[in-house]
Amino acid sequence: MVSPIRAVWRVLLAGLMLVAGLAVAPPAQAQFTLNLYGVLDASVGRFQASGGLVDNAVRSGQMATSRFGITGRELLDEGWSVGFTLESFLRVNTGEQGRNDLDPFWSRESSLSIANARYGTLKLGRFSTPLFEATGRFNAFGPSPGFSPALRHTFLSGPLGGAQGDLYWDRAIGWTSPNWGGLTVKVVHAGEDRIGRHANTGLSLVYARGLATVALNLQRTRHDERQPLGTDERIWQIAGVYNAGLGKLLAQYTRTDDRSFDVKSRIVSVGALVPLGAGNVMLQFAQTLADGPAIDRKHQTFSLGYDYDLSKQTDVYAVLMRDQVRRQATGLTLATGVRMRY
Repeated sequence: MVSPIRAVWRVLLAGLMLVAGLAVAPPAQAQFTLNLYGVLDASVGRFQASGGLVDNAVRSGQMATSRFGITGRELLDEGWSVGFTLESFLRVNTGEQGRNDLDPFWSRESSLSIANARYGTLKLGRFSTPLFEATGRFNAFGPSPGFSPALRHTFLSGPLGGAQGDLYWDRAIGWTSPNWGGLTVKVVHAGEDRIGRHANTGLSLVYARGLATVALNLQRTRHDERQPLGTDERIWQIAGVYNAGLGKLLAQYTRTDDRSFDVKSRIVSVGALVPLGAGNVMLQFAQTLADGPAIDRKHQTFSLGYDYDLSKQTDVYAVLMRDQVRRQATGLTLATGVRMRY
C-alpha cells in the first residue's frame, strides 16, 4: 500500500510541474465554455433488502444517481486548461437535493482542476474516490446504487462488510496521469482540514489493451466522519472487463481489512453485459464473506435487468434483484424505471 505521505509528495510534485509549466507559458488567448448537464432517474416497484420490509414506492436514482451539474473550462495556450465542476444530487421523487438530508448542496462534486495533455490533471476539492469509479466501471449495472450487486456489497453493506467512508471525499487533492501506452494512474489524498498522515489515500492503476481492460485499486481510510472514534481500513481490488464479441464479461475481487472493527472481508463479483435489440441484458452477482471476532457473515446478491434505449438521451429498464444475508429472509426487488440524460 502506498503510504499517505509518499502519495502526497507525488501529487505535490505533479502540481509543481503543472505550475512551473504555466509560469513559463506566454499570456493566453483564453476560450471559455460553460455546460449544464444532468441525469434524472426514477423507478417504481417493490423494493426489499435481505431481512427488510417490503417498500412499494417510487424511488429516485436507482439505476443512476439523479443529479445536475455545471462545468466550465478555459482553454489556455500551450495545451493548458483550467476548469471547474459543480454537481448536486437530486431526489426526483420528492424534489429535495442530496442523497439524504445530511448531504451538502454540491455533494457529488465541487472541484477546480488544471490540466495538460503532457502532465495530466491536478484536481482540488470534493470528488469521487478511485475505488468507487473502478467498482462502477467494471460491473454490468455500472455505478447503479440501487441495483448493482458490486456497489451494494462494496459500499452500501455497512462497516461489517464493505468499505468505510463516503464515495466522495472532502478536502481532496488528486492527480490523474496522461495515458501512457494504455496505462493511466490516479492518486487521491483527502479527509481532514489539513493534509496529513490521518487522511485518506486512494490509488488506481488502469491498463487497457485490445479487447481487455484491467485495474488495480488500493485504498486506505483513516478519516470517516461517520466513525468519530477512529477508522483504519485498508482495501485492495483487482477488476477487469473483456469484450467477448457477443457481450462483455466483467469481474472484481476486493479484500478489506478493517482494523478499527477487526473485520476482514472478501468480495467477489462477476457479470455480463449482452446487447439485445436496442438495449442490453445485464447480469451481475456478488458475494461477500466477512469474518471477525463478532461476525461470520455471508451476503449474496444477484441482479438481472434489461435496459432499452428509446433515444440517445432516454432509456427505460426493468430489474429483478435477489438479496440475502445468511440466516436472514431473502429480499426480492422488482422494479421498472426511466432515465433521462441532458
